[in-house]
Amino acid sequence: GGGGGGGGSVNTRDVQTSLLKLMEDAEVSLGPASTEQARGLGKPAANESSRRFSTRHVLWICSGAFNTMHTQLEAQEERQDASLAAEQAAIAEEGTKEGTQAQLKSKRRLLERARTTVAAEMLVGAGLEPEFIGRLPVRVRCGSLSESDYVDILLKSKASVLNQLAEDFRGYGIDFTISESAVRLIARQAMAQGTGARGLVTVVEGIFRDIKYELPSAGIAHFFVDDEMIRDPDAGLRVLFGRNAKSGTREEGGGRGRARTDESGRG
Repeated sequence: GGGGGGGGSVNTRDVQTSLLKLMEDAEVSLGPASTEQARGLGKPAANESSRRFSTRHVLWICSGAFNTMHTQLEAQEERQDASLAAEQAAIAEEGTKEGTQAQLKSKRRLLERARTTVAAEMLVGAGLEPEFIGRLPVRVRCGSLSESDYVDILLKSKASVLNQLAEDFRGYGIDFTISESAVRLIARQAMAQGTGARGLVTVVEGIFRDIKYELPSAGIAHFFVDDEMIRDPDAGLRVLFGRNAKSGTREEGGGRGRARTDESGRG
């Protein structure tokens, strides 16, 4: 995707034109038929010097982000909402009319359905070629991630940054438990960055950067992550050192390599 095509953008006409044939039905050469043939040790089959692949049954999935389209769509939706609100107000003044109310509800449903896709002319206006768009008949508009989406990514994704962090600590024999409220706080901080799920990595790395370097030499085998540690990691680290100094002993950690969540607020 891009902001509108032109210049050095990946949406240039040449790039899109090169993809057109591939997207409809093409025979693509995959190189020599075998390693031996590639080295000149074998003979290709008659009338077939290389392996070929047909794109006839390939499912093409493309995604992109467009700098100005989001603003245009928001303005369009605001106008539509204002129009519906005006119609609703007019109906209220005239008195309830069942037929008119049903038409209004039907119009709103149609608008909501239309908001799940993007019109071809908007994509063309953003820099995509009509021929390119024509080969992508199903177009879906993606919405922004919610706080719950970020939480699910943190807790349910196999490649979750929290699980990666747990693996890092596991290498030093350290285990940690994180409260549900702390996970949600991380999610809100990532949302505020406006960079999608990538923001989770930035936030988590920023919180635990110093903790990862300091804890391995502190004799701490388990620690609990709460809201206060998320808000002020330096203060949280000082608290961990203080508690460890008072106990004077090394705690026993689970070391299972997965970040555990705790809904009660304690680990």
